[in-house]
Amino acid sequence: MRCSDRNRQKAEDASQEEARRESRALSREEITDVRKKLLQWYRTHSPPDYPWRRTDNPWHALLAEFLLLRTRAEAVEGVYRHIVTHYPEPDDLASLSLEEIADILYPLGLRWKAPLLKALAAEIAGRKGRIPEDQESLEQLPGVGPYVAAAFLSLHLGRRALIIDSNTVRFICRYTGRTCDGETRRKKWVRDLLDALTPNRGVRTFNYALLDFCREICRPRNPLCMQCPLRENCAFFRNQKRTA
Repeated sequence: MRCSDRNRQKAEDASQEEARRESRALSREEITDVRKKLLQWYRTHSPPDYPWRRTDNPWHALLAEFLLLRTRAEAVEGVYRHIVTHYPEPDDLASLSLEEIADILYPLGLRWKAPLLKALAAEIAGRKGRIPEDQESLEQLPGVGPYVAAAFLSLHLGRRALIIDSNTVRFICRYTGRTCDGETRRKKWVRDLLDALTPNRGVRTFNYALLDFCREICRPRNPLCMQCPLRENCAFFRNQKRTA
């Protein structure tokens, strides 16, 4: 067999293997096992005491999820406390200039989001503080996409919504042995798998368990596989053992 033929065959084999992996759904037993172990891990570790996890103020909750998108929670905490202390109402924030809001967001590297935050605050102020409570309506708000809407609904209102972001996608790709890139979160199998994993009840606790697990154990770099309660059936862990 010529070299070009061998290379072509390898590429076809790799493509078929990827297709096989993406077509494989977790069984009901596997789904139950993953969910159970994540919740057990969450109950035995010390969850971070971030202020937005304790708030009963819908505007503060939405503000927190807006700030947390693509940023570290540790960095957000100081900015969040500053805003809710000095500008507790949406019209307080909406009355600031873009430059003033940009300065507030500077520690997060989010100065570019100042127009969105000002528009969001103005929108909620115009609604007299009333925030929509469904995914579609939330996504119509300035700066509120699918992730922020789902986080607000599930983590603060206890409504069932799927947390799909780079962290949760990284976890399910590692666990199932699938490849992962910037577009993976848009694929149907990702939504289907997270939909299967997300329970109908206790969704707030489960989604916090998932987010904390992805941040503390299944980290982007140097994941703590030996501390992972799911390692026994994790494709990423098995592969690491083979190549060690």
